[in-house]
Amino acid sequence: MNILIPDSWLREYLQTDADAETIAREVSLSGPSVERIEQIEGESVYDVEITTNRVDSACIRGFAREAAVILQVAGIAATFKPAGEEKSLSLEKFSGVEKLPLPEVKMETESVKRILAVVLDQVQDVPTPPWMAKRLRQIGENVHSSVIDITNYITHELGHPCHAFDYDKVMALGGQIIIKNAQPGQEFVTLDGETHRTFGGEVVFTSQNGEIIDLPAIKGTLNTAIDEKTKRVLFWLENMDAMTVRQASMRHAIRTWAAILNEKNVDPALASETMARGLQLLTTICQTQLGSMILDRWPAEKAISAINLRLSRIKDYLGVSLDAVKVREILTSLGFAVEQIDEQTLSVTPPSFRQVDITAEVDLIEEVARLYGYHNLPGNLDFSSVALPFQPEMNFALERKMVHFLAGKGLSEVYTYSMVSEKLATAEGGALEQKLKLSNPLNDDLVYLRQKLVPSLEQIWQQNEQKTDHISGIFELAKVYFPGKTDEQTQEKVHLAVLSPRPLRQVRAWLDQLLHLAYLQADVDAAGAITIAEQKIGEIGVFDEKTYFELDLHALNQLARRYPRYQMLKTAPPVKEDLTFKLKNGLNVGELIKRMLAVNPLLQRVTLKDVYQQNYTFSYFYQADEPLSNEQIAPIRAQIVKLMADAGGELIGKLE
Repeated sequence: MNILIPDSWLREYLQTDADAETIAREVSLSGPSVERIEQIEGESVYDVEITTNRVDSACIRGFAREAAVILQVAGIAATFKPAGEEKSLSLEKFSGVEKLPLPEVKMETESVKRILAVVLDQVQDVPTPPWMAKRLRQIGENVHSSVIDITNYITHELGHPCHAFDYDKVMALGGQIIIKNAQPGQEFVTLDGETHRTFGGEVVFTSQNGEIIDLPAIKGTLNTAIDEKTKRVLFWLENMDAMTVRQASMRHAIRTWAAILNEKNVDPALASETMARGLQLLTTICQTQLGSMILDRWPAEKAISAINLRLSRIKDYLGVSLDAVKVREILTSLGFAVEQIDEQTLSVTPPSFRQVDITAEVDLIEEVARLYGYHNLPGNLDFSSVALPFQPEMNFALERKMVHFLAGKGLSEVYTYSMVSEKLATAEGGALEQKLKLSNPLNDDLVYLRQKLVPSLEQIWQQNEQKTDHISGIFELAKVYFPGKTDEQTQEKVHLAVLSPRPLRQVRAWLDQLLHLAYLQADVDAAGAITIAEQKIGEIGVFDEKTYFELDLHALNQLARRYPRYQMLKTAPPVKEDLTFKLKNGLNVGELIKRMLAVNPLLQRVTLKDVYQQNYTFSYFYQADEPLSNEQIAPIRAQIVKLMADAGGELIGKLE
C-alpha cells in the first residue's frame, strides 16, 4: 500500500537538517520505499510504499519513527519526536464530565478488541483551517466539514482510524449501540448514499430497534452522519479483528483508508493517543467541550511475549558476526526492549506496534539486517553450493493432461513448500539422517527438503477441513529431493500426489485412467506399491479415512509411450455377460479381476459394473476370431465361479 507524506508534516515528528532527497534515499535503503517525491501545492510530498505487514509505518508518525533510526545509522543527525510539536497525545490530560449520557454499548461479538468513546458538546461548524485543508489535499483527501476533516487528518497522522457520529441522531434511535454479527439481507445506506445489504457474519453496529447505524472500521452510515445541523458529536474509536474487517470490506467492495489500515492489525494501544490528539484538535478548532465521561473498554489487553535471539543465528543468516552491544543498539533504537540472558543470547520484547509482525527469532534478525544495511552484508556467504544433476527431458504434455484430468474429476490443485518440518519429514518414513536438512531454516516448520508430497497434502487438508465439502480431493505436482554421496549426486525429482476422501476403488480408477494417458497399465501389490514391468513408480493406500497415491513422474516418464500399441481387432463380435458375487470384506477387487483374466485367453476384458453393499456385479467380455458358442463359454464361466468361491465370493443365482 502507498501513502503520501508532505515534508512539512513529517518534520513535525522528525527533526533533521537532511533534505527531502537524502531522506528518501536513505530510508529506501533500509525501510519503507520512497518511490518518488512530488511537488504538490509548492511542497515536497513523499510517495511511500509500505509493506502490508508494517501498518505501524503507514502514517506520518510511524514513517518519521523509521526515518529517524535509519538516518542515525547512516551517520545523519536525526531525532524522532514522539509527541510531535505542540501535540497532546496523552488521554490523561482530558477529564470527562457527567453532563450527557453516553449511548449504552452492548457487545454481542468478540471481534471488537477495544472501544473508546466520548460525547462532545456545543460543536461549532467552522471552516477547516487552511493549513489542515492543504495537507488533506496533498494526501488526496477531499475537504469536508471541520469535524470530518479532523478525523481524516489524525487517521493519516497517527495511523489509527476514528469516527464521528451525530450524537443526537444516535440517541434518537434509542440511545444504544449494539455490536453484533449481522444477519443476511439487512439493508443499510453508507455516507456516500450507496445502499448495501449484509451478507451475514460481518460486524455491524445497530440501534435498539435493529437498524444498522455503522459498518465499523470500514465506513459510516447516512442515518448517523455529521451534517451542518450537528451540535453534539460522539467521537468514537474501535479496534477490530483484522480478518473480520478484510472479509466485510472485500465482500461489500468498500475500500476506504480506514478499512485498509484496520485489516492489517492496527495496534489497539494506539487508540488512546489517537483520541487524545482528536480531542485536542476538536476542542481547539471546533471550540467544543467534553460533554461526557470517556469510555474505554479494552477487555483483553494482549501480553507481549519476549523472543530469544541467539547471536550465532545472526551469523548463520547474515554471514557476519555482530556483538551483543551492536545488536542491542539496533533493536533498542527501533523501540524493542532488550535484556541479556548470557553472552550469546538476548531476550527481546517487541513494542506493542510491532507485536503482530515480530513473532519469531528470524523476524528480529531481519530487523538487525536492514538497520545494519543489506548493502553491508558480504556478497558471498561462503555456503556450499548444491549442484543438481542433469534432468532428463520431461513430458510436459503428459503432465498437463494429468493435471487437467484430476481437475476435471473435481480435485483442487494446491501448492506447498518444498521445505517441511521434522514432523512431516518423519511422516514420510525413513531416517532423518537420510534427508537433506537446511543449515539456516527460517523456522522450525521449514527444516528438511521433502521426499514425499502426501504428508504436506494431509496437513493442508487438516488446516482447511471446513472448506473441503465441495471438492473430491486435492493434488499437487511438485519436486522432491534426495541426497547423494556427494553434492553433485543430489537428486531432484518431480512427483504427482493425490489425497481424497473417496473410497479406494474410485481413487484406484483415477490412477488407472492417469496411467492410461501414458498408455501404461500398472500392478498394485498388497503393500500398495505401484509397479510397471517390475519397476516401482509410486504407492497407493488409505490413511485416516482418506485415500492417497503418489507417482514418481521421472520413472513414469521413462516408461510412458507417446502412442498406443497396435492391436489387431477381432473380426467376430464379443459376447458380454454379467455375474454378481457376494464378497467378503477386505477382498482386493483389482487382484480378483487380474486372476479372472488369467483363466482363459478368450476372456478379453473384465470390468466392475456395480456395487450394492457386499454384492459386486462384474461384466465379462469373451471374444475370438470366430463367433463363440455357449458351449465354449460355459467352462470358462465355471472356472470363474470356482475361482471366486475359493477367494471367498459367493455367486448370486445359479449357472444354467
